[in-house]
Amino acid sequence: MRITAIISVLILLTAGCLEQDDSKAPGSSELTAKIHSPKAGAVLSGGHVVMEASASGGSGPYTYEWWSSMDRYLGSGSKITVDSSRLKEGEHLIVVKVRDSTGKSVQGSVIVNVI
Repeated sequence: MRITAIISVLILLTAGCLEQDDSKAPGSSELTAKIHSPKAGAVLSGGHVVMEASASGGSGPYTYEWWSSMDRYLGSGSKITVDSSRLKEGEHLIVVKVRDSTGKSVQGSVIVNVI
């Protein structure tokens, strides 16, 4: 009886190890977002600032929305240009929200200072 139980457990464990891992299949990996610009800790002082992000995983195409904790909606697209002289002075949490074609979404963020 004990040997049968041990063999049954080994068969179950082995069966679990033989399952296919779909996380590596094209279009099914985890959706991620990365902000390339501005860099965390950047000091923005007048002029135009390029905000750029990229996404990977999930299912393209992707949509991008940019937000500021102080000034709300900034724009859409993987790369936008913002006039920093129109932003309120202080510490801003800049967030890019990325959505893939299936509706999954993820966010990336950086903190910058506007003076």
